[in-house]
Amino acid sequence: MLGPDLIRLALASGNPERARAVAAAVAGLAERNQVPSLTGAALRCRGLARDDPETLAAAVQACQVGTRPLELAGACEDAGAAYARHGHPDRARPLLDQALTIYERLDAGRDLARAEAALREAGLRRGRRGPRGRPASGWASLTPAERAVAGLVADGLTNPQIGARLYISRRTVQTHLVHVFAKLDIASRAQLAAQVTRHQ
Repeated sequence: MLGPDLIRLALASGNPERARAVAAAVAGLAERNQVPSLTGAALRCRGLARDDPETLAAAVQACQVGTRPLELAGACEDAGAAYARHGHPDRARPLLDQALTIYERLDAGRDLARAEAALREAGLRRGRRGPRGRPASGWASLTPAERAVAGLVADGLTNPQIGARLYISRRTVQTHLVHVFAKLDIASRAQLAAQVTRHQ
């Protein structure tokens, strides 16, 4: 669903009227179709346009009825970030944790990095979640964040560009690359790009 992304773009460019128009259009579509994912998208759009955490939380409830985990994760992330912005970290944390769990399960590295950034901005730490059952070396040993960094290296991005894309610092990008190189037993970005190509 493009509605939430269009609203973010409109708000980022200082056009709240366009954000409200997109929210209204998605709401009209949802009213005509009565599909849980569209209902969730309409609530999500309205909540984003108004910066209303309660409406965004209602979007989470609507998305839980549907069958689109990525939409549910996005709704959780939006609601959690809104609660954090409004000074309610206790309400933000479970929503952001749910988003992170879904992103990890879907191997959505870029979304995962963005949600982790939202958690950090809220002053919250994720902490350990028990054994991951991941091997110590080889492609399967890479975390979703490490795979996202590796993919962007293969696309030819520099560390600062990767950091901007994934909402992490250059130092964090470098740390991920050190781990990736060690796990894959490689020494160059060209070798990493070849590994990414082989596993895509």
